[in-house]
Amino acid sequence: MGWMAAVAIGAITPGLNRPTLVLVNLVLAGLFLSFAALLPAALRYSRDPSSSAAAASAASRGSAASGSGGSSEMLHHVLFLLALTLLLIAALNWLAWEVGTVSPHSQARALLSPPTEDGAQQGAPTAREASSKAKKKHRANKQRSKGRR
Repeated sequence: MGWMAAVAIGAITPGLNRPTLVLVNLVLAGLFLSFAALLPAALRYSRDPSSSAAAASAASRGSAASGSGGSSEMLHHVLFLLALTLLLIAALNWLAWEVGTVSPHSQARALLSPPTEDGAQQGAPTAREASSKAKKKHRANKQRSKGRR
């Protein structure tokens, strides 16, 4: 299954698959880089607002631009957006870690499987169910290996 197919299936089925998580992280990293690219302009504006186009348009309307020091509002806004983006990345990755991921193949199986008699969709096990099943299998293998000794 291709990457984009896994993302498309992950968008319409329950659970989170690895390609979808990677794509979301790439998009959020791009958002962070976009805000980081605004940082030099915000720093320049906070030092000397008279050199910016906004100050020039304000001066052309008859407003007096202060020549001493700049406004740090833009810098504060950009720093706030950078911090907000980092918190969003951290929160989404924490949630993905808590919930766990499922394979795209099990999501596709859940999407394409026929409903059962009670109308529920037959599908792949949740991450928690798969984990408990793996633990039971591990315990059974341990018991077998103890019996052989």
